[in-house]
Amino acid sequence: MSSFFVIHFLIDAENRLPIKVTANKIYGNYMELRPDLKIRTDWNTFSKVDVLIDEEKAQDGYDTYLAVIDAGNATTTIPNVKVLPLPNKSADASNMAFASKDSVGRVFIIGSAGGGEILSGLYYGAESITAVEINGILNDHISDNLAYWTGPLVKDNKKVKLITDDARTQLTSKRIQYDVIVSAHTISSSAVSSGAMSMVENYILTKEAVADYIRHLEWDGILYISRPETQLPKLITTLKQARYETSKGLENSKKSFVVFRRPPGDFEGEKSFLGGIIYSKRGFSEKEVLDMRREAASLSLEILYDPTLNQPNIYSELIESPVDVSIEKYGAKVEPATDDKPFFDQNIGFGGLTFAGVKETFSQDDKAILALKDKPVAETTMAAILVQSLLAAFVFLILPFIVTKEKYVSDKGTRSFLVYFSLLGIAYIMMQIALIQKFTLLLGQPVYTLLTVVSTMLIFSGLGSWFSKKFFSGKKIRLNIIFLVIAVSILLIGFLNPYLFSALTRTDIWLRVVVSAVVIAVPSFFMGMPFPIGIGMLSDSDKGITALAWAVNGFFSVIGSVLAMIFAMTGGFRFVFAFAAACYLAAMFFAMKRSGNAVLKPAKA
Repeated sequence: MSSFFVIHFLIDAENRLPIKVTANKIYGNYMELRPDLKIRTDWNTFSKVDVLIDEEKAQDGYDTYLAVIDAGNATTTIPNVKVLPLPNKSADASNMAFASKDSVGRVFIIGSAGGGEILSGLYYGAESITAVEINGILNDHISDNLAYWTGPLVKDNKKVKLITDDARTQLTSKRIQYDVIVSAHTISSSAVSSGAMSMVENYILTKEAVADYIRHLEWDGILYISRPETQLPKLITTLKQARYETSKGLENSKKSFVVFRRPPGDFEGEKSFLGGIIYSKRGFSEKEVLDMRREAASLSLEILYDPTLNQPNIYSELIESPVDVSIEKYGAKVEPATDDKPFFDQNIGFGGLTFAGVKETFSQDDKAILALKDKPVAETTMAAILVQSLLAAFVFLILPFIVTKEKYVSDKGTRSFLVYFSLLGIAYIMMQIALIQKFTLLLGQPVYTLLTVVSTMLIFSGLGSWFSKKFFSGKKIRLNIIFLVIAVSILLIGFLNPYLFSALTRTDIWLRVVVSAVVIAVPSFFMGMPFPIGIGMLSDSDKGITALAWAVNGFFSVIGSVLAMIFAMTGGFRFVFAFAAACYLAAMFFAMKRSGNAVLKPAKA
């Protein structure tokens, strides 16, 4: 019957299961109103990309197609390029990255998207451009599918190397220093918790990531990062902290920053959706500042801070004050994200959630998407998903046992033993979620991470479950060994993974996958044992509880996946690993209590 329903909805799925695009996604709804503008639609394992004709003629001479990702979570333009060398300069804000340079050698682009930053680099005469984009659809478009439109921008262009991968992984895998590193609006509005894309995006603007960017700059190199204006304060403190650590305490921030924004229009309100920071590793000279001011004027951009500007504002305060003082004053709004808590878009915290904030987050109007950058989107989203998960898991897993009114549990001791199965469910899924997120740093592309982590855990947990009967054999000391090995291995992975990743960062992907699988296999093998052992501990009179034990385990597995992200956002992924280890140790306590002084029966796989 279930197969019938699956097949039924798979046939003509778009009409039988239509997806209503939220009003917040302006372009998603625009596509429904103007289907005649759509050129093509492509899917991969983690995104949908629609390409539209942009009817508005470009004033800089480069007409564009518009690539809409996931119905409007992110957008990028694809320029129409006819000849090289380029006859004129594009009106892209990324020109600011090159304005202070007399000559440009190597350029690295983090998230090259539709190629706008490649265009800027070529105009300024870059000798080589390494453009890295995680979404292979976009790379295929600008290099092949839409080559009739992008012309010589990428195709057959020896100066441009286009790579489909995680940009940070690519950058750190080689000992190459660059004259300019560009990250233009790299994180989409889905980067907190939704989808595989977020795993990579979360790690783009952590303190450790920015430190990597600075290390890979030449001594006079430029780092350009653009974000919505509301996020510039956090970006400043992140840059300052990263520079302080990479320079071993030597830092002169005042001369290293230029901050700008595009003046906000009526649609945006007080804060612009486009702001940015140009960071110089050695600091800007007065001439370079003047060059950047001229460039900003030509692009109709507003300078908010530069080394010569005597204009007190929040940017001058943050740049010229110690980071710890800024964090103490402004809190989570400026505290840098880290690889342990890689949520750059999180700016309020669960403690700051209010009904008004939640209501604004869920507001359904065409301006809402622009306002979200300053709202508790991450916190509200996770809270909503938790409520949905609780309701769904309860209805499908627990409610049937309540409705049937059968007595599944014979005594109080057996009822308390259900906690054992709940601990196993929440600990296993938390471990899996944390591993998926953390190993993204090592493996890069989401497909590699998901396949490696999930398949390794399932295979070796299955082997552990099958082998549990032979290993356990009713011996209590071995029961302790199982749980202790699980807890210790979880803690080792959780706290030592940065050292492992650092050692493997310059190795080939196949070796990274193999090592990752080996590391994950050890705890996974033993994590497969506790559940069948617990089922084996139930007496013949308690067999009616088996189905309920499965349901309880499944219930906590469902909500545990959401709780893992909430815990990571509040305490970091190390806390998630520690919590999972603590759950297994608590489960050991319940298992030992259940065993008592009786002779245990062999577990059944």
